[in-house]
Amino acid sequence: MATKREKDTTDKIRFDLIGAEFDYEFAEVLTKGAAKYEENAWRSNKVKHYIAAARRHLNAIQEAIETNDESKLYDYETGNHHSAHLACNAMFLYYLAGLKISDKDVRSELKRAYIREQTTGMMNMIDNPIAEAIGGIPGKD
Repeated sequence: MATKREKDTTDKIRFDLIGAEFDYEFAEVLTKGAAKYEENAWRSNKVKHYIAAARRHLNAIQEAIETNDESKLYDYETGNHHSAHLACNAMFLYYLAGLKISDKDVRSELKRAYIREQTTGMMNMIDNPIAEAIGGIPGKD
């Protein structure tokens, strides 16, 4: 509990937990993207584009770690850390997945994910948010 002179920050979101260096790099990637494409151009792209991009950046990080080659941690085009690009893609997906849930490509991917998990016996159709989001699985009543 804060004293009378201190502002009570209990239950407040802790932006101070985001490292300044990462925050800067994240903003730098967004700035370079806005200059290259157009500000907020990411809002009109397909979700699958950012899933693929996120995987490429994650794979680059994994390769850098596995080969012990620090230079591979940085994107050749921008010079920024692949994790900053990955964070940008995660942000795009955060917004776009919710906005484009009715998008045919997203619905198709959700259906494929559901079918994959259903065949391994890991999902229950009655209590399944993916099935609810896509309106059920074709051929299932």
